[in-house]
Amino acid sequence: MYTPTPTTLEASPTQKRFTGYGKGYLVFDGQTIREAVFITSNGVAETIHMPPDLALGTPDDFALIASKAAGAEILLLGTGDKALYFPPQRLLPLFQQGFGLEIMATVFACHAYNLLADEGRKTAALLLPPASDSVIRKL
Repeated sequence: MYTPTPTTLEASPTQKRFTGYGKGYLVFDGQTIREAVFITSNGVAETIHMPPDLALGTPDDFALIASKAAGAEILLLGTGDKALYFPPQRLLPLFQQGFGLEIMATVFACHAYNLLADEGRKTAALLLPPASDSVIRKL
């Protein structure tokens, strides 16, 4: 009979991580961020101008995201309180880069980013802070 061996992923002491989030903010590497942020797995974080509802994003917005994510294996889009559906033609600039694309609520994207970065995966993430006060949490 197969018995799985438990494993533990330990975060690198130098790896920058999301450590909390709440209504209108994210906490990354001890810094509170109150606007859309683009983050790569090497820990570079920069705020980026995006519409508060990414569903209203223009083709230029998605082209900007694609250019910033160049070289990533995986791109996470954290769309606020809930995952959004996008027509495929809107996402075309992202698909053309050839990376895996995951669209989810921002709180789940924060967890996914931490896990993927800890695994050493080349990850990029565009995250919009949650708007709901029901998600205040420390990771």
